[in-house]
Amino acid sequence: MRLSRSGPTAGFLAMLSFTMLGAARPLPAQATDADIGRLVTAVLSDTPMLRDLELLADRFGGRATGSEAHRRAVQWALGRFRDAGVDARVEPFPMPGLWLERAATATVQGDGVRFSPRIAALPFSIGTTAAARSAPLVDGGRGDSAGFAALGAGSRGAWILIEQDELKDLDGLFREYAEAAQIEARAWRAGAAGVAYMGSRPN
Repeated sequence: MRLSRSGPTAGFLAMLSFTMLGAARPLPAQATDADIGRLVTAVLSDTPMLRDLELLADRFGGRATGSEAHRRAVQWALGRFRDAGVDARVEPFPMPGLWLERAATATVQGDGVRFSPRIAALPFSIGTTAAARSAPLVDGGRGDSAGFAALGAGSRGAWILIEQDELKDLDGLFREYAEAAQIEARAWRAGAAGVAYMGSRPN
């Protein structure tokens, strides 16, 4: 398997800055039952926030800092603020280094099988070394201690394929983050060439 990514690059990024127009309404000294009822109704009713979140995720996709998708998302958000009557502007700020993937490719072959899965390099990961560009791909199961123990010496110098559940909610996302850190620590100790995760996003 071969994975590659770009190194850090210097650049300038855009940040949204906004000012609410109009006078702020003072908060009541003590919320009444009616106030709480209106708040609960507003929270549980249809809100553009969910549609905006869906747009960000589906239209722009991953928005790595400094990427083209990130820049387009900033301009979209700027328009949304202005449409809502908010005096918003974009302000540049220096960024000493960016992580932007240049390319990531992989080929899996063996026993008469050869295919190229669609992949993406893990953000902030280290570029694949020359020695690891062609290595055995072994099944690491869930990537837990038992999975690595079962592989034994077979982990050394190999790419470890890790199974993941389909991501369905925020709890799953944070669990995925936490488990990945533990999996990668085990892979490092086992001397693996790298870790390849099965995609957890639908489709």
